[in-house]
Amino acid sequence: RRKNYIVYDESHLPLETHHSVAAYTYLVGAVRDASQIEETSFKYLVELSCKHGVNVHIVVGGGIEQCRKRFNAAVTDMYSPTQQSRCGRLELLEEPVDLHSIENRVDRIAYLRDFQREHLRVVLENGQEDDIIIVADLDLFALPPVKKLMHEVNRMRQLHEYDVLCSNGLMHRPNGYYDLYATVLLPDTFVYPVRHRLLGKSWEGEDMNIVRSNDEFGEVTSWDVLDWIESEGKRRKNEAVTEKAHKQNNVLWEKVGENQKIKNKSNEFKQRNDHIAESYGGGGDPLNTVDYGEYDDYEFENS
Repeated sequence: RRKNYIVYDESHLPLETHHSVAAYTYLVGAVRDASQIEETSFKYLVELSCKHGVNVHIVVGGGIEQCRKRFNAAVTDMYSPTQQSRCGRLELLEEPVDLHSIENRVDRIAYLRDFQREHLRVVLENGQEDDIIIVADLDLFALPPVKKLMHEVNRMRQLHEYDVLCSNGLMHRPNGYYDLYATVLLPDTFVYPVRHRLLGKSWEGEDMNIVRSNDEFGEVTSWDVLDWIESEGKRRKNEAVTEKAHKQNNVLWEKVGENQKIKNKSNEFKQRNDHIAESYGGGGDPLNTVDYGEYDDYEFENS
């Protein structure tokens, strides 16, 4: 199916902000009605924008003006004029008119993602490798803490360990793991059932023990995937704590070792000074314990 992309209208964006030397951070999403974004998620967007300069780009079916007014009112209410000048941009893009000709919901979501990605490519033209796109579900009642999210953003920029970072979406028990379609695990395991994939086959190197079976109640279920993710999270957390303790212990022993070296040097220095003092009849450390009063008027020859 061919997709007709609408040319992105950038006329409302300040020209001087385009193709900046600094790396961009964008939070992107799609909602049916922008005026109905849940309050917690909305405050989350405002905080990311004004505290961290994150640009917000949302594809919407309606409610653009109401959302923009609400955003501006929140910024004015929560931040000083100086802080407001640091806020990222709020970009609201109307969804394509032919979207609803697509009957399948998943296909519509995929179309919106492609549509949004094409417009972001225009905005990020000549962008940098450190530009970061955060894809968020804006209909959620809880999102990862802003502090934690920005910590990971900074790690990705500084360490360049990953190209993509996924946040696990967990449903409350007993429903099992929800985001099968959106989760790929290192090195190359897609937990989505093989039968429902586009090519209908698994990849070499996949761990099939954590790929949900084609049958919802088969050998590997959504519950099994959830159990694996939770147990793996606990294991890695414990490993991280152990590694941290090990590093702290090494640092402690390094300090003990350094202190011992200093103590040994001090003893050597004291012994040498005692020897020098004895050679002059002082019988002790000339720097600390010897009374030099009797030598005050003594003139050393060849000194």
